Parts: sequence; C-alpha cells; structure tokens
Amino acid sequence: MRNRLSVNGLVIRAWRAVAIGGLTAAVAACTSDRVLAAGRHFSVHVLSGDAQTAPAGSALPAPLTVLVRDAAGDPVKAAIVVYRVVGGSATGAAMDDSVAVTDANGRAQGVLRLGGQAGTVTVRVYPLGAADRGITMTARSTAGPSLSGVLPYVVGPGDTLSIAGSALGGTEASVQIGASLARPISGSTTLLRVIVPDCLDAGELEVRVRTGSAWTNAGRISYAPSRRPFALRPYEGAVIGAGALSSCLMLPTEEGAEYVLVPQFAARASSPVATMARVSAGGIGLQAVFGVDGERAVLRGLPLWSAQAALDAQLRDEERRIAPLARDRALSTPPMLAMTVGSRRAFWVQTTLDGGAFARVTGTLRWLGNHVGIYVDTAAASSYTDDELTALGRLFDRELYTTATTTFGAESDIDKNGRVLVFMTPTVNALVAAGDCGQRGFVTGFFSGRDLLTAT
Repeated sequence: MRNRLSVNGLVIRAWRAVAIGGLTAAVAACTSDRVLAAGRHFSVHVLSGDAQTAPAGSALPAPLTVLVRDAAGDPVKAAIVVYRVVGGSATGAAMDDSVAVTDANGRAQGVLRLGGQAGTVTVRVYPLGAADRGITMTARSTAGPSLSGVLPYVVGPGDTLSIAGSALGGTEASVQIGASLARPISGSTTLLRVIVPDCLDAGELEVRVRTGSAWTNAGRISYAPSRRPFALRPYEGAVIGAGALSSCLMLPTEEGAEYVLVPQFAARASSPVATMARVSAGGIGLQAVFGVDGERAVLRGLPLWSAQAALDAQLRDEERRIAPLARDRALSTPPMLAMTVGSRRAFWVQTTLDGGAFARVTGTLRWLGNHVGIYVDTAAASSYTDDELTALGRLFDRELYTTATTTFGAESDIDKNGRVLVFMTPTVNALVAAGDCGQRGFVTGFFSGRDLLTAT
C-alpha cells in the first residue's frame, strides 16, 4: 500500500487526494521519474526575486524563486530546497518557510520577511543535503514604519486612542490592540486615531500598526473593561474571548433585534467536552432559550467531529508518530509495476476509523491516462461504466491534476510509474455504519502517510 487516500466510493494511490462520490477511494504515490535523485547532483538557478528592496518589518513584494536542474540540465520536480538566512538574521529577518518543494517545472519559491532594522539580508538557497551547490540571493530593507507614542495610557471600550509615529500608512493601516484589529477613523503617515474595541482582555496590552505587510514596534496601553451596549450592524459579527464575556458583553434589545450566539473553541479538543452557557435579561434567565434552569450543556457527550474529521485527525496523529521512522530510512525505489488496461493488483484498504484494520482488495485497471490510472474493485466491477470512468479520468488528467500539483506541489511518485493510481472500492464505505451516516456523515476521502514508507 503506497500512499493511500480514501474517498467516498474510491481508493486512490498517490500523494494527493481526490474526493469522488459513489464508491470509496484511497490514493497512493505516483508521477515523475526525477523525484528522489540525490541533491548532490542538482544545481540551483535564480529565476526572480533577487535584489529586492522593501520597508523593514515587511515581507518582500515578490517571492525568492529558483529553478532546480539535474545533472542533465533538466528541471527537477518534487526536489526539496532549503532557504537559509545567513546575513541579517540578527535584525529579525526570516523566511516564512525555510523549506520548499519544486513544482512540475522545477521551480521553488520562498517568502522573505525583513527584520525590524534597515540593512542588507542575505539568503542561501540550496538543494537539501547539498549546501555547497546553492546560490546566494540578497534583499535590502529600508526604514520601516515606527511607533513613537500612544495616548492616553488608560483606556476603555469606545475611547479614542491617538497613535504617533512615522510611515504609519494613514487610514489604510490596521491597528492591533491586544488580539483585536481596528481601522483608524482618521489619520496620516504620522498620526492615527482609532476607537478602542469592546471586550479586550483587562490589563496592559500591546499596540502595533501594520501598513502593507510591515509592522511597527509595540506601544502599550492599560485596558479597563466596562459593560456597555455592544454595537453590531445587521449581519456583522464579533469574536469575544470567554474570559471577557462576563465583564463586557451586553446586547441591545431594541424591538426586532435578533442575535445568533455561537459558543466555540479556538482549537479542537481531543475528546468531547461539556461546557455551560448562561444568558440573562435584566437578571432573569432566558428559559425559553436554554431550558428551565436557564442553562444547559451546549455540547453534550456527542462526538464533536464528523466521521471524516475523526479519521483525518487519526491519520495526522499517526503521521506524526511515523515521521521519524521515515526520516531514518534510506531512500529506496519500489519496483515499477506494469500499467496495462485489464491488469490486476492488490491494494490495502483501511476499514476502521481508528486505523486498526485493513483489508487486502484486488482491483482491475479500467482506464489509463497521462496522469492517472483508475482501478475498480473486482467485486464491484459493474459499479461504473467505461464511459463514466473515461469522463472521470479525463477530468483528473485535464483539470484536477494541474490544479492539485500547482497548489500543493508535485506528488511523490515512489512507484516510479508516472501516474496517480485510483482504486475504487465499496470497502471504504464500510468505515461508517449506515445507521450512523445521518449523525456523523460519511468519509469522503483520506490520505495515509503510511504509503510514503516504501516498506509498507
């Protein structure tokens, strides 16, 4: 089982997942014959983005784009490229991501964010494992926006805050107060005025200004929360931290006003959690909304996740556990298997949401295109007609493949057959019992990192 992604109605073999209704899918690795070659044989060439200039604290307007070629001079797809700041890091300059993967044309991109001081930044770009075969790119940071003062120091919701500095961007700037963003009500490049938002955390908060992609240094205020009618225009929303609710939120109740309150977590819990909510009007609990007691468990012991989300979480947790094993293994190339319409091969298909069981299922290759081969479970051969499979294959070849690889990068192609293998089988449908579909939904697709381990 190499790279298996399961979709409702089919099993697809590849590094990328394609969700298709009907049967169930799992996808495993394929495509490109220049993926795992040693970086020692690659060379890196500048395409664009070198010698840019931007304000300190901002991201460069264009990415640092390079081309990777092999020893024959051909572009290399799916090559790992390292971007390392070797000069200017002391000022805070850093890459948004220090590693990139080349696309189908051998191109890789990295975004450089400049530090807080003017000066020159130097970036070394090289193939993974071959730092001596890289190239150097530079950027220059000019004086960026800065903040010199914030008045008054003690503020509450609805107060006007004055912010002084240089290159502040006027009314197009954004002002961050604590965790909240606000737009200036007036301003210039040297002075901004902004209304302090409701429901911030009490105490001392940082104030920063963003103009373009550059941030100023931080000023500080002391926020004193107070309860006042929370002004929301029709269809406007606000996110309020749980710690600030009791001290700040009061909704106007003029005739005809309706509000939607959505209790939510900032991050998913690993298991169901019960929490309580209380809504009152003039001290009287809203029994019509939250029951006789004026409160109820908003989240009962029901699963927080759909079947799809639960499976995805299980697979991502598993990948974190097996990632060290993959890094420690020497790269190897599995034997290339024949790709002829009518040929058969076996696939391992996950059959439980917890990943504890697999079934060995045989499929027949029914359609073969430029980027995809579609296998159908021999036990469900009549589920799709040849015309339906042809339409599906052409859609993948002509549209989905380009969209996926352009957005997410080239597939791994550990099988070295130049194609994504799609296995369509009803086995994956059994991941969710028919009686549970109404409550938890069904699995529409998944990708398993186990399939990137060539020994599995």
